[in-house]
Amino acid sequence: MSSLQHHPVDVDEQPPIVKSSASIGGTHRCQMLLMLIAGVLIGAILMASVTSSGLFGDRTPQTNVANRLASLTVTIDSSESSSVPLAHPSSRPATACPNVSHTTDAAQSLDASSTISPPAAHDYMGIAGPSLVSKSSTFTYELSAGTMFASGDPLLIEWVEYNLMLGVQHFWLYEHIKDPAIAKSAQPTPSQESLRPYVDLGQVSYERIDGENFIGLQMMVWSQMVSRARGVTRWLMLMDVDEFVVPKNTDSIPTLLIQYDKYAGVSLHWQQFGTSRVASIDPKTELVTETLRWRAPATGYDGDPTVNAVIKTIIQPKRIDKCTNPHICVPISPYTVVNTHFVALSPYVAQSQPIHSDVVQLNHYFTRDEDFLRRYKIGWRQLNPTDSNQKWMQYRVTKMMDEYDTTIQRFMPELRRRMQLTPLTADERARIDAKRAQKPTPYTQDELTTITTPP
Repeated sequence: MSSLQHHPVDVDEQPPIVKSSASIGGTHRCQMLLMLIAGVLIGAILMASVTSSGLFGDRTPQTNVANRLASLTVTIDSSESSSVPLAHPSSRPATACPNVSHTTDAAQSLDASSTISPPAAHDYMGIAGPSLVSKSSTFTYELSAGTMFASGDPLLIEWVEYNLMLGVQHFWLYEHIKDPAIAKSAQPTPSQESLRPYVDLGQVSYERIDGENFIGLQMMVWSQMVSRARGVTRWLMLMDVDEFVVPKNTDSIPTLLIQYDKYAGVSLHWQQFGTSRVASIDPKTELVTETLRWRAPATGYDGDPTVNAVIKTIIQPKRIDKCTNPHICVPISPYTVVNTHFVALSPYVAQSQPIHSDVVQLNHYFTRDEDFLRRYKIGWRQLNPTDSNQKWMQYRVTKMMDEYDTTIQRFMPELRRRMQLTPLTADERARIDAKRAQKPTPYTQDELTTITTPP
């Protein structure tokens, strides 16, 4: 792989100075000088042509970061009652998390508290010098999300509302329906009905897709979403509905992404959550993201360091050539996809080491509760009870209850409001927090067999 694929190229980098030898005669020096001038002029003409064609984009430094942040700034009316019915998205503002300061100061947005720095050889977001970021390109959306979800997935609306709260402006959603007759029917599905308010507002573009090979269909959908998003959205999150982006130093995903503006994408590491020994979550009173708080160790186990090494990627579609797997995409040279520490990644892998979760983590609610695990996770995969897949699932269920993680909990009061759940009093929340903080007892082998056997 060439060095261009590992390091963003500054198109304004000056060519090396050509030094002439003292032994060259005056005539030869004049000829060399004329040739050099001619070469520079021809090079300038060619560069102007390439730049205007859009290959590199506008070379003007991106100095209006504050203006971009200002367009994302959200104000919540403190007088708004949390008991106001919120069934239709149009009945509430598209807000970010309350009690969060969304600065419009470009310098503050760089998160001075972070110890991570981009490569010193390149300017930061185009502020200190020329950038490959295209200033002339205009996008309808700053941040969008796309996924293919299983028909009837109960986590769908919680995922949509959470992402709206953190700055996603548009969704491309594909409902996977196994039965071709249902997929081609004019009758709306329950998932489609639940999405109708968002479709009416233009926040969701909805499609149906049918077929048995979920992974094969997923790659087809991923490629189609990248094509649809190119030139329409600056950033596109390619995630599953059980994956929730949790920034550590900001409460806005677009603000988080500004520091990765120079790249084709940034990959986030999973933090895999298990059942927390919760039998069933009642969607009328509880949230999955609020209830499940026990996960695998942040950097994995000594015997299995890969448990959280899996990545998912937020991309800039304009800089992506194709997607070869659901976890990362192939960038257009000279752009790269990096991890959160600005290290370039191979575009053909689904995992990366070391595991980083200090800037942002991707909460993956792999099993959800025990009822979902048995009836849907196992059922959808149609695992044979004697199959090695069941042993693998039992191992993961056992290991995903080792560390208590409340990183996402600061978003829960606002998410409950958006999901129309009854607000919790301080005492109620304290009791729930105390209960959830108790380390779950390990499953017995009989219990593991029960919850990993299809009904």
